Amino acid sequence: MTLRLKLKSVLVFLLILGMVAVAQHVFSDEKIVQVMGAPHQESTSVPVIMYHHMLNEQSRWGEWTISPEEFEADLIYLKEHGYTAMLISELVSALKGEREMPEKPIVLTFDDGHESTYAYAFPLLKEYGMKAVVSVIGRYSDLFSEDDGHHISYSYLQWQQVKEMSDSGLVEFGNHSYDLHDNHNRRGCCKMWGESKEEYRAMLGEDTQKTHDRLKQATGKDCVIYAYPYGAYCEESQELLKEMGYQVVLGCEEKVNELTGFTPVLWLDRFNRPHGKSSSDFFQKIAP
Repeated sequence: MTLRLKLKSVLVFLLILGMVAVAQHVFSDEKIVQVMGAPHQESTSVPVIMYHHMLNEQSRWGEWTISPEEFEADLIYLKEHGYTAMLISELVSALKGEREMPEKPIVLTFDDGHESTYAYAFPLLKEYGMKAVVSVIGRYSDLFSEDDGHHISYSYLQWQQVKEMSDSGLVEFGNHSYDLHDNHNRRGCCKMWGESKEEYRAMLGEDTQKTHDRLKQATGKDCVIYAYPYGAYCEESQELLKEMGYQVVLGCEEKVNELTGFTPVLWLDRFNRPHGKSSSDFFQKIAP
């Protein structure tokens, strides 16, 4: 072998050694970052269930309305199968390593803030020692807090009821917009075609802040949970909610969340709970 070839071989060998050393250094640093930056390292399966309305009227049962008996059966099933219903604030604390993660966590959520949540779900939560998250539409709670006309089939939570539920420690509240829960002009809180980014941010910021302020007044707590109306969102909404201090957003895609740590903004997918399935059939693949 010529001297030139020998030198070339030595250089290649030294280059490979250098690359290995760099790789080892990078992986070692990455491991340190993982340990120090994300306290909860083990992947945890966290199913999140989405309830809406709850009535005794059989004619109203369907995709978005179940009976109180079905909800009670769900709570019994979860307790018998060892699940711990967590508040989202508790889940966030566990992901940050500030508290222990239960062996089988689950989050129960209610969208819209129907008064039936107070009349039917709240007493059952107290009876079975379970917890839930309720996301309210601010305009509806304003309306029924001021109006004496109420009926469980169409009423929404009054702010005094929100306070009572929050004070119990069993319920925490999320923002479900003030007046964006319709499909007339835009899809939920999404940016409309032709709407400038500045116009959109002003609209969403004002709408979000209205319900945020009312929840703070009722509960004494800053709201950090936003449930997207209809599960619809856009890039601009994500940016603004993060800027406003929202830590968790709730979507509507049906899959179990696999969580290893907390990274704002935490996205949680949810399974809608319809009428007509036994608790066993509904939870079989979600929370076995």
